[in-house]
Formats: sequence, C-alpha cells, structure tokens
Amino acid sequence: MNVHSPLLRDQVTGIRSKGMGLGLFLMPASRADTPLSNVIDWYLEVTRVADEVGYDEVWVGTHMTSKYERITAPQQIIARALGETSRVTLGTGVELLYQQHPVTLALQLAQLDHMARGRLYFGFGAGATMTDNHVYGVDMKTAQAMTAEALEIILNVWQPGGPTEFHGKYWNVFPCDPIKAYHEDLTHGWHIQTYAPAEPRISFAGFQQKSPSLTLAGERGFIPMSLNISSEFLHHHWASVEEGARRGGRRADRRKWRQAKEIFVAETKAEARRAALDGFMKTFWDDYAYSYFAQKPEMIDLYRRKGADPNAKVTAEYLIDNGVWFVGDPDSVAAQIREQFEESGGFGTLLQIGMDYSDPAGREGWLRSMKLLAQEVMPKVQDLVIAR
Repeated sequence: MNVHSPLLRDQVTGIRSKGMGLGLFLMPASRADTPLSNVIDWYLEVTRVADEVGYDEVWVGTHMTSKYERITAPQQIIARALGETSRVTLGTGVELLYQQHPVTLALQLAQLDHMARGRLYFGFGAGATMTDNHVYGVDMKTAQAMTAEALEIILNVWQPGGPTEFHGKYWNVFPCDPIKAYHEDLTHGWHIQTYAPAEPRISFAGFQQKSPSLTLAGERGFIPMSLNISSEFLHHHWASVEEGARRGGRRADRRKWRQAKEIFVAETKAEARRAALDGFMKTFWDDYAYSYFAQKPEMIDLYRRKGADPNAKVTAEYLIDNGVWFVGDPDSVAAQIREQFEESGGFGTLLQIGMDYSDPAGREGWLRSMKLLAQEVMPKVQDLVIAR
C-alpha cells in the first residue's frame, strides 16, 4: 500500500489535501413505484458519472423499511461500483450497527476494503427510522447502546492479530486461538485486517441540533457528517463535534467535516428551479420527507431561514426560494456554497444528495447538473481552504 500517493493519502486520512472536496450522498432517495432493479441501475449510473466528471467520493445509504429510500445492502452497490469506477472513494452511508453481529460486519468490510484497495469509507450509525427499529425489536435508545458496543467490537476485530476477549451487554467475542481449538494445527488462526488503517476513514452522521453521533465522531477523531439542514443551525453540529473532541483529548479538524445538501444546477436559475419542482426533488420532499419532519416541530424548524416567515409552510418552493436547497445556475450555487462555508465556520467536503431522476424527462438534466456542479461550480469555491 502506497500511502504516499495523494489520492490514497486523502482516503486514509479522510482529509482533502487541498481545496474543498465534492461528494455524492445517495440517501438513497428513489421513487416508491420504480422496480428496485431499476433503482440500483440508476445509482450505479450516477456513481459512474461522478467518477467521470470529478467527484471525490460517493456514499451509499441504507434503509430497511422506507419505500422512498430502498437500498438495503450498500456493500453490494459499492462492490459493483468498484469495478466500474477508478478514482472516487466509496463509502457506506451508513451501516446500521444494531442490525447484525459486529464481527460479521467487520469481516465483510475488511474484505471489501481489500477489493477497494483502500478506496473505501466506513459510515456507521444507529439509524433514525423507527419502523426499521421495530422490525428488529429494538427502540432508539437500545439501538444507540448497541451501536456503541458494536463499534468497540469492530475496532477490536480490526486490530493487529484480531480480537481480544470481549464481554458486552449484547455480544460476546473470543480470540481465535488455533492451538486451543485445533491442538497443534497452526493452519487456522486470525488473518483478516483492513487494507489500510481504518479509524481515520470511519464516519458518523448527525441531524439533530445536539447530535450524539457527531459528539462521538469528535471524541474518536472520526469523520463528522452533517445532514441537510439549514446553514443557520450547522454551528450546533460543530459544537457537538468539538464537545466530543474535548472529551477525547483531541483537536477537532474542520477539514474532515462533510456537509450534505440538496443541489440542482442548470444553465439558468429558472431552468434549475423548474427541474427541481417538476422532478423528484419536490416529490421526495412533499410525499415523504415533509410528512416525517412535520410531525416533529423541532426537526422541521431546522429547515427554516433567518428573515423568512417563521409561520410559513416549509414546502419545496420555500426551500428553494430561501436558499435551504442550492438550486440555480453555477454562479448562484457557488455563492450559496460560499455563504454556507462562512456561516458554518468552514468545512472540508460538500455532499450533493442524490435524487432519482431516472425517468426520461429528468435523466439528462440531472446528469448535466452533476457535471456543472463538478466542473463549473466547484472551481469557483476552491479558495475556501481551512487552515489547520
């Protein structure tokens, strides 16, 4: 492994060596009535396009019980995409740690890391979909506790020589001792490690103003990822990261910080607005996301902007017209990125939230938007560099 190559060094550290990075976050937001095979085809296509036009990374999300977020096995998407891409770093966004034995997951991800030659990020989390929790028979509090225990086991498994003995509330792990197990048969024993150091490539994502996941990221030095809230509230996310960093005796590094955002770019503002409102971005918000967030005022308020009508319904039109979503031409979207960078105090990588525009009417516009974002918008903000 040559960690001296700039690309692999960025992957291993989770830190861009220069300029602002660009990624794609596949929630995955997809149409409820599209065959799953077609959903998979679309996200493989946009991953290939991201690789071709200059994105740095692609994260693949997972849900078990959401009709609008339908990928259940991100590792499978990543394994396929590895053979169809050459430069983007791929990441799980996220593996839900309460849903399987952590030793199994650790071994699966270690093997995937070798397939990727280190071109892999490890996104972990406890999830926020209550119907997922219900299927597994756990509540949110239990899922959080299981996530913390599973993380300790995964790190234990990934250490040189394999796991030491671990006794937890939810799982027990024992070292692989071939002499005890097979007498003098030394053909068996621990042999799996990740391709490259794993801990700098672990990420935890957060949404709430005071996020336990982002606090954990700060405490352990992991990559913090902020999901798609209004820029006014992002300083709360960084406060969580810094709180964790102080607890862990670390210095929080903004260069690692990922911020996810709904983005659509076209040649004109009018064209971009039409594509967002006539296409799946509005459908996803109106038919799915809004109904979920509106049930919790403290969550829907995270999408409001200063100076906007505090009583206005948070519609897709509101999100565009008040700059919560970045929808416009290259100059206006670059200005919005710059505003968010300054308002949040600075971050290292912008993540565009992937949307299902696989229908014939929307396909070319979305792919064109990706190219414009990578090749016309991002060069305009490369002066936004965080000094360490």
